[in-house]
Amino acid sequence: MNESEKYASTTVRIRPAHPGEAEVLTDLAYASKRFWGYPDEEMDACCGPLAVSADYIREYAVFVAEDGVTSLGFFSLIPTDRVDVIELDHFWVRPGGMGRGIGRAMFRSACDEALRRGMRTLFIVSDPNAEEFYLRMGATRTGEVPPCSGDGGLLPTLEFSLAPKETKSPSGGLNQGDYS
Repeated sequence: MNESEKYASTTVRIRPAHPGEAEVLTDLAYASKRFWGYPDEEMDACCGPLAVSADYIREYAVFVAEDGVTSLGFFSLIPTDRVDVIELDHFWVRPGGMGRGIGRAMFRSACDEALRRGMRTLFIVSDPNAEEFYLRMGATRTGEVPPCSGDGGLLPTLEFSLAPKETKSPSGGLNQGDYS
């Protein structure tokens, strides 16, 4: 059984990360980045350091997607200088789990957590390879920024509105719809 088949019918549970998982999450981030063909010496140059420390997990909202045994992915949310905007800082899916709904479940969980914290917008600085995923999820491209190292191409920035969409009910009134 290859790695993709292993995650084909995975039930995903998302929970807060524990500081003791820092090394596992760091390894997962590097494996995910390596999937896109980045040479090891360029991994941290594009979107910033991929290493996750125990202090990072204690300070920020970090969540792990798992199947009960294996960490399938993780994401983190960090504050921005805007009171109603939170940044999706880390967002990594184990390579064998890509295309299996794990990223979609994680994204929805990130949105739910951001809403729970009173946010209206999720801000994303995306790896170019992940931009299409965020667009499919409903994010809007807002611009580009240079990578942390200043080398290479620009990184897409996106925003996802967390405000529920209003829809008309059959009776003609307004309902609050899903944000996704």
